[in-house]
Amino acid sequence: VQLQETSNNNNNRNNRNNNRDERRQRIKDRVRNFLNNRTRNNNRSLLNRTRRINRRVQLQETSNNNNNNDRRQRIRERVRNFLNNRTRNNNRSLLNRTRRINRRVQLQETSNNNNNRNNRNNNRDERRQ
Repeated sequence: VQLQETSNNNNNRNNRNNNRDERRQRIKDRVRNFLNNRTRNNNRSLLNRTRRINRRVQLQETSNNNNNNDRRQRIRERVRNFLNNRTRNNNRSLLNRTRRINRRVQLQETSNNNNNRNNRNNNRDERRQ
């Protein structure tokens, strides 16, 4: 009987110890799982946040590029218009200048012609006289 009791006591003690160790192991596992999951979730959250930020930055850069391209295009058009207008104005100015000169030359030629005719007539009349 005593041996049986001793054996029972040993078994009970071993069982208690085993149970205690199992409980500790389960708690350790739960803690480890919790920490792992939290880290994984944090990493996922950070990754998603980074992706969102990168996407916003990319969209902003695209928008900036479009705006810069538009701005450069507008500047190019203004320069082209300015040069075209300057050329047109220069051409108009040159044309008007040419017309004025031609008009003066024509008037001078007319005057010369008139003078020459008058001179011829006067000379003729003088000879006749």
